[in-house]
Amino acid sequence: MKKLLRRLFYRDSPAEGAVFSTLLFWLGTWCLASLLFLVPEGVFTIESIEMLWWFGTLSFGCRTDLLLVAALGILLYHLFVTGAFYFGCFRGSRGSGGPVIAALFLTVLAAFLLLLPFGVVRSMLNMTWCCEPREPRLCLSPFWGWAAVVLGLLCQACRFEAYAALAGKPLRTLFGKGAAVICGVFLLTYLVTLGMAYSAHCRTERHVAELEKFFGRPATAQGLKELYFRDRWPDAAFWRKAAGLCDKTFPVHGSPDRMRWVEYPEAEFSPAEFAACRKMFEKSAELRELEKMFSGPLPAYDRKFAPGFLFAEEMPELQRLRNFCRYELWRTRFALADGDPAAALAAVKRMKFCRDHLARDPGLAAALVLCAAENSRLDALERLLSSGLLTEGQLREIRKELALCREEMKKIHAHTVYGEAVLSMDMCHLLAHGGKGSRENTQQVIPGAYAWRWLLPAYWHACTRNREVLAKVYKRSDFPRPEPRSKWSLHNVLASVLLPSFELAGNRIDVLSARYLAMETLIGVELEKRRTGKYPEVLKDLPRDIFGEPLVYRKGQIPYIRQRWNAEKNYPDARKVMVDAAAVWSKGPDRKDDLGLFEMSADEGKRSDDARALLLSRP
Repeated sequence: MKKLLRRLFYRDSPAEGAVFSTLLFWLGTWCLASLLFLVPEGVFTIESIEMLWWFGTLSFGCRTDLLLVAALGILLYHLFVTGAFYFGCFRGSRGSGGPVIAALFLTVLAAFLLLLPFGVVRSMLNMTWCCEPREPRLCLSPFWGWAAVVLGLLCQACRFEAYAALAGKPLRTLFGKGAAVICGVFLLTYLVTLGMAYSAHCRTERHVAELEKFFGRPATAQGLKELYFRDRWPDAAFWRKAAGLCDKTFPVHGSPDRMRWVEYPEAEFSPAEFAACRKMFEKSAELRELEKMFSGPLPAYDRKFAPGFLFAEEMPELQRLRNFCRYELWRTRFALADGDPAAALAAVKRMKFCRDHLARDPGLAAALVLCAAENSRLDALERLLSSGLLTEGQLREIRKELALCREEMKKIHAHTVYGEAVLSMDMCHLLAHGGKGSRENTQQVIPGAYAWRWLLPAYWHACTRNREVLAKVYKRSDFPRPEPRSKWSLHNVLASVLLPSFELAGNRIDVLSARYLAMETLIGVELEKRRTGKYPEVLKDLPRDIFGEPLVYRKGQIPYIRQRWNAEKNYPDARKVMVDAAAVWSKGPDRKDDLGLFEMSADEGKRSDDARALLLSRP
């Protein structure tokens, strides 16, 4: 055992041991890093990895402890064997200590410069590496980075020359079998990982090409820009004026003149409170001017679609459109209180123009705002339907328009998926090639990691696999359902960031489609009631919703969420009551009948997700 330990720690040839331990430290650590990036999917999960990247420093937990123990063992072995060599040199007073000190200094410098580029890996995982005028950080260019690599190799060569000089032996005699083995392992690992990375790169490009063929347009910022504008031109002056009017009409959160009641147009108020609300509402000259501007098709917003920074695109018009639709629901209530269906239909029409504008935006944020705005419009249509003031011709026209909107939702869903696919591809391109984006008084600079793909091919493999996974997932016309987190690995790290909320977003879009269908069916029920004088007891052959389930029809006592305004709380109190009504609803994504309720807490803490159209007997 003693003889084995002496050979293992090079007690009889410390100079050869110093060379071997140095090679083991650099090349062995490199091989461990390659092993980290090549772990099979599902072996090392995202939950088991705590990523703390700083100049290439890693901290892992759970099953990856084996890699940490191996890296720590290599470090301790290197320090012990090299330290024993230095100790023997100084104790024997052989040669001069100057070359040793110089070699140590150059080694430390080379280590710093070699590890610095791995800070780019940190930018790939948490996207916080940037340069700002007020907070400058070092950003290494590929040229200087590779110069640092060459300098590091030269420093190691000088270090080995110093070992040979201190030992009084020719340099070639210091490279024994151990050094040959570690160099062979390194070369084999490099060639294998390089082949895997190039193969994954070619496969990824093929999947991206298939993704673009599926959508019929390039998955680039330019392709998204062309889809957004579609033969229309931006009108910056229109939106600047609209922004000024909106900011005066809709006081922002925290403003002293912000009226909370305007955010709850579906709430019930006492006659005095309702009159006070209406008086305050009618004083807004800015809102009347805004309604004139939104009484026709809206022009495109002046979007930039800057490549590399699509995720930072500012879209302030979306929230303004959402607020406007909320105000128009109030306008509908006031018009119905006056018995003026024409004014109510005019408000609904202005909401339709907002809907048409949002429908042309392929972004996910726009699709979610569209769902919220359209639910306000459908609430207004419910009030119109319950009022009984609409003619049969108007009801048929509304039903036809809702059917067209429902059919268009399929295209909107597909365009939204395409928009998110472009966003993910653009993010991958940014992390690979870097980019520069500007905001107010701040400039973001993200260095690209693609230039370092030859230094660590396993990292190149992991990055291109992330892009491949996203390209495969988005090749569909509706939002994908993410896999369980236990199946995510480093190859899925971007998917784990981008995909978790997509199922919920897709459900929102589909629930709106289901509510369109429910409203169409309920209008048919109202037309039948006007023909026969009473609501039908049952409906045969009810249509199936987008989730594959038949709609539910019921008349009589229906559960309803009543919201009464509480002036002391400045917030409505909501409670479930039973009302006399006719209703049609979809069971929603979970295909469970929640009696038409939506976002009301159900049993087991789960929230209901039905989509309902309601006709109150006494509105």
